[in-house]
Amino acid sequence: MKITKHLYLSLLIYLISLATVSAKDLVPVEAFSNLPLVEKMSISPDGKNLAFFLNKGGKTYFITKPINGGQTKAIYAIDNKGIKLLKFWWANNERLLLSFRYPSKGYKKSGGYTAITRTKLIALNLDGSNIKQDLISDNNWPQFQDKVINLLPDDTEHILISLGTEKYKLFPHAYKLNIYTGDKTIVQRHRPRSRVISWVTDNKGEIRLGFKRNRNNITGIIIKDPNSNDWHKIDDAHQIYPIGFGNSSEELYTVEQHEGKRAIFKRNITQWDTSKELIISNPDYDVQGRLIHSKDGKKTVGLRYVDNQPHTIYWDQDYIDIQAQINKTLPTSHNLIVSNHKDAGLYIISSSDSNQPAQLYLLNTNTSPNTLSLLANTYPALDSKTLSKPETLVINTRDRTDIEILFTQPNNTSPKAKQPLIVFPHGGPQGRNYERFDYWTQFFISRGWSVLQPNFRGSSGYGKNFVESGFQQWGLKMQDDITDATQWVIKHKNIDPDRVCIVGASYGGYAALMSTIKTPQLIKCAVSFAGVSSLQTLISHINKFYGGRKFTSETIGNQTWDWSQLNETSPSEQADKIKVPLLILHGNLDRVVPIEQSKILIEELESAGNDNFQFIELPDGTHFLDKQENRTTLFKAMDRFLTKHLE
Repeated sequence: MKITKHLYLSLLIYLISLATVSAKDLVPVEAFSNLPLVEKMSISPDGKNLAFFLNKGGKTYFITKPINGGQTKAIYAIDNKGIKLLKFWWANNERLLLSFRYPSKGYKKSGGYTAITRTKLIALNLDGSNIKQDLISDNNWPQFQDKVINLLPDDTEHILISLGTEKYKLFPHAYKLNIYTGDKTIVQRHRPRSRVISWVTDNKGEIRLGFKRNRNNITGIIIKDPNSNDWHKIDDAHQIYPIGFGNSSEELYTVEQHEGKRAIFKRNITQWDTSKELIISNPDYDVQGRLIHSKDGKKTVGLRYVDNQPHTIYWDQDYIDIQAQINKTLPTSHNLIVSNHKDAGLYIISSSDSNQPAQLYLLNTNTSPNTLSLLANTYPALDSKTLSKPETLVINTRDRTDIEILFTQPNNTSPKAKQPLIVFPHGGPQGRNYERFDYWTQFFISRGWSVLQPNFRGSSGYGKNFVESGFQQWGLKMQDDITDATQWVIKHKNIDPDRVCIVGASYGGYAALMSTIKTPQLIKCAVSFAGVSSLQTLISHINKFYGGRKFTSETIGNQTWDWSQLNETSPSEQADKIKVPLLILHGNLDRVVPIEQSKILIEELESAGNDNFQFIELPDGTHFLDKQENRTTLFKAMDRFLTKHLE
């Protein structure tokens, strides 16, 4: 199969003004801070239309477009003021489902309301008509309304959806929902004694499995026997995470522990104890994955997984051949088939690398030769030639623990000139950095600053023991790992020790704040976005939610027993020690780390007589930087602040 590349001019090019940047000038902040231009592109079930999100002018548009020519329509739009379009589904050829997230005052608790985030599901036609805004219209308004279980491809009027009830908010029924009227019928009742929090179907659309979790965060599964249709509990299913059924109702793929790391297995649910088969493992990394299904959802065709890098494997020979040809045509990128219509010979390809934002292509295999057409660049103002690739290294910390770090430096860096450094710890803290495109990192690089991203102990991806080694180590060994990584890079990577700043978001923001207290001699300035400042207050917030008390006691600390340690590792309690310049930013609608975390710190800084800080409150701002205006405000503030202190 030969593939010819060309531009698909009729689709998106006229929608988008592709900015060009002079090599003589700094790349504008907006080139990095803009939301991805195009997201979530998908082909309709009949292969005739495309749908996608378009971020432009601060708004997000839901777009539909005939593939072979015709009118492009924006059928829905939001202004991103606390609201974020999340995803959509083709329910049939004319009807789409659209979900979005928004902040809410939440549930009534003693002393007031617990602020939460809700999701909502609406339905509308391909041309934007017949909008059903209140698809879920019950008085017992569930927090999450977008848990689609199965699209029921043979039923053009209904889907399966999971919805909580007024009494059992976390333990949902499964309903057959009419996508035109909103009428619904229970097809599987909740099982409160089993504490099922989500339902899983096989490829025939039959609810076959319930995933459960209790207040102690103990997980498990119950299974519906395909022969008897009786439900039974799997006794040894703790820490077994189902990722879906194969091409048989008896064939279940799972993520489980294997020699200290997570791995992907296949089991026969009728022969549970004797059928466990290892599919993918890596002795050095956890493996996480999801199944790939055919367009109609009736066939499992492959597996997408991540260890230290993303991978895709197919079991269907047609997909194997197509993936091979795509990789041959785009040899320097990681290429994913994100949507397809096999019968129509159409495939949407996402092509990206650590120094290349995702580019979207349309592959047509019904032409001779096959054509690969560029649809859109998600960051059109960025040139991959000016972006940098990270280097993954392993270093040894002060207690002889090995940790991975990512180090990225600007292209054409002089080997003789010492470089400024941005230390950029990830959030979570059970998150992880690996080699993929990151707009924050590339922004720092564009300013001539090298970037360190340490995967400190407690980071995910390196096995259960490594995660647990970070338990109750906020501000302690996790912080020491960041310090050790910084000192190692200064010593081995030609970094100017007098020009080091730390930037972080969420837990990374906390780590940035703690560095101003524990290692002020090492850094010249710090930036915290949505950072934690008071561990006691954070624990109180998380404890309001199901399973929160067990989680916080295990991972952060107990408010009673560990009171002294929590105070000693809370930046707000040590505010009088903060002397380095500090930039603090926080969204006022943050439901993950409430803005009170930053306000508590500011109050303590002011009480200590510290005026060497700047605080910016981001209006309608969430934890996820959904609002274009806020992303630009943050990046421009960082640009000014860091440039001033790294000169």
